[in-house]
Amino acid sequence: MVSLPSDPEEHMDDTEVPSRDRMSDFEALMWEVERNPMLSNAFANLTLLDRPPERARFVARMRTAAQRVPRLRQCAVPAPGRLATPEWVEDPDFDLDHHLRWVSLGGEATSEELYDLVATFIRVPFDRGRPLWEFVV
Repeated sequence: MVSLPSDPEEHMDDTEVPSRDRMSDFEALMWEVERNPMLSNAFANLTLLDRPPERARFVARMRTAAQRVPRLRQCAVPAPGRLATPEWVEDPDFDLDHHLRWVSLGGEATSEELYDLVATFIRVPFDRGRPLWEFVV
């Protein structure tokens, strides 16, 4: 079992992760291809924990991550006339709560029900007007 520090800020410095202002050519290609839901390259990562994470602590860690990783707060904005790759722009209405979801299947759910839930989430495309991620606990 991994032991996390009691303070979410412990072992983290204030360094912001550097990022580019525009999508790479490959990112822009995938951005365009994903307009068709059948061609989406979205993925899900399912991690099984031995107990639910402490909600307040988890939210605090994600808030810190969003402060330090600009891409977590940025939206893709197409260039005028599509003459350049989309630009990454700070979402002025960024709301961490929109990106964090809490779901319970109850204590008697089967693995198949869990996989069905994951499949349901992965079929819903990201809102292209918001940062392109979500975390379901």
